[in-house]
Amino acid sequence: MDDPSIPSAPPVRAPAQQALTGSEVRFDTVEGKVSVREIHSRALQP
Repeated sequence: MDDPSIPSAPPVRAPAQQALTGSEVRFDTVEGKVSVREIHSRALQP
């Protein structure tokens, strides 16, 4: 169940012709929000 008091972020997607291999999210406990959001991807093999 979604909590309306928590803002949502856009979905994580890998770039075209890439496969999503991982993600990193860091939460700033002082500010109370996500400070870094990264995705890791690699090229698709034919």
